[in-house]
Amino acid sequence: MLYALLRYERSDFYGETTRDANREYCGNQTTSSPDTTFNTTVAGLLGDLQVATPRIDGFFAASKREVAGSNVSVYGIAQCVQTIDSAGCQACMEVAYKNIQKCPPNADGRALDSGCFMRYSDKPFFADNQTINLLPFLKTSEISSLPTPSLHLFSCLFHEVFKPIKLCFL
Repeated sequence: MLYALLRYERSDFYGETTRDANREYCGNQTTSSPDTTFNTTVAGLLGDLQVATPRIDGFFAASKREVAGSNVSVYGIAQCVQTIDSAGCQACMEVAYKNIQKCPPNADGRALDSGCFMRYSDKPFFADNQTINLLPFLKTSEISSLPTPSLHLFSCLFHEVFKPIKLCFL
């Protein structure tokens, strides 16, 4: 199956990275782990996704982090549209990160903008083997290219993130 986002406007939005309508969508349940350790873990994971995603070929990353002192994990993804460049992706990720920081200690949150999105949850929404090691992309020196996640993984995650929209091509 292939999923796609359909957008139609009179204005030229092809290279658009951020808009005034950017915002967060926070879940309505809190996590079972202590707020401070959960919040710290979420902030760390999303901060790393914010930095790494514009440096990854395809502008997509999925990662998982254990919350210290508990049996809870945080799952996170970030993605920019491929019609923008790395600088545009970075600018969009900065706005998304700022917005999604309003969500913890809620167990899940999403940040949407015209050029990117971020999501985290204490429930898995991708398999452990579909993550990418962010460490090589967090270094400030020259970055080597790692394999990017498959289009199928993106399709599945995209569908999960945008469930309410559900514009799909089968």
